[in-house]
Amino acid sequence: MQTWTALKSYFISLGDECPKQVQALLKLNRDSTVEDEDIVEIYLLFCNNILSLFEEVVKSLESNRTTCVELYSIMDEFRQKLIQRRDDQFYGYLTRQKLQRLLPHDAHMARAEFTAFLNTAISYVEKWFDFSEENWLFSLQPLLLQHGNLTFNQIEKVATKLNLINKLKMNELYDECTTANTILRRLREEYSDAWKSKGVAARWMAVFKEVDVPNMLSIMRHILSIPASTGYVERIFSRMTNKWSDCRSRCSVELIRSELLITLNFEQTCPEFHTTALKDKELLSAARSNKKYSWKKK
Repeated sequence: MQTWTALKSYFISLGDECPKQVQALLKLNRDSTVEDEDIVEIYLLFCNNILSLFEEVVKSLESNRTTCVELYSIMDEFRQKLIQRRDDQFYGYLTRQKLQRLLPHDAHMARAEFTAFLNTAISYVEKWFDFSEENWLFSLQPLLLQHGNLTFNQIEKVATKLNLINKLKMNELYDECTTANTILRRLREEYSDAWKSKGVAARWMAVFKEVDVPNMLSIMRHILSIPASTGYVERIFSRMTNKWSDCRSRCSVELIRSELLITLNFEQTCPEFHTTALKDKELLSAARSNKKYSWKKK
């Protein structure tokens, strides 16, 4: 919205060449008044504010760090934010300020449409995501390890939902809960704020490094193997398409696979990799040899 004035001036400068749809949407016709321009700005401010919520939740869901344990809390928090905005009639601070300057009729109409938008968004989210306690994702909430203790009943419920009861030693699992809670209390005190910033997988890794709890480890292995979304997989396919382009159509499957493995798993910068490669004599020798050319005659 910082560029709104410049953007509006640009479309006005286009004159008749400006698309009619844009003119109608932004009320750029010659008969438009100052009030019309204010109304357009208010609607854009509302969109800017509310769509930032959608962007935030989409990024969270598609993050590589997000696990299925966090899905329910992410979606529930998103829904609560939408409901709170609707109930408080809060459409963004700048939007609220601008609304106060409109004529009562125009302000009432804008608020009604903003509320209708939020109601539609809430209904859509509730239609496609199960927020009831029967949702198996709801039972995973204690595994976030944010606060409180893990109870055996909670772990048993998780194991039941995932059909893992027959694969676990439940008596040992009970003792593991007690042991894990002792470790958790110490880790929370030791790491404090750093603990809150850790991801779910990192928190459990910290626990498993401290104590041997094989049944809990089995449960978490199963849970953390379940992808939170298809975002990561889709990014891999996108990168594969970029690497296996028309101009590189003769690349082998093994080459593309190797490139993807390096791209997705290497966290070193180019200078860091250069330094590492220079120290690896075996790698340098292999790079200089003809072994990489499988078609080359020996």
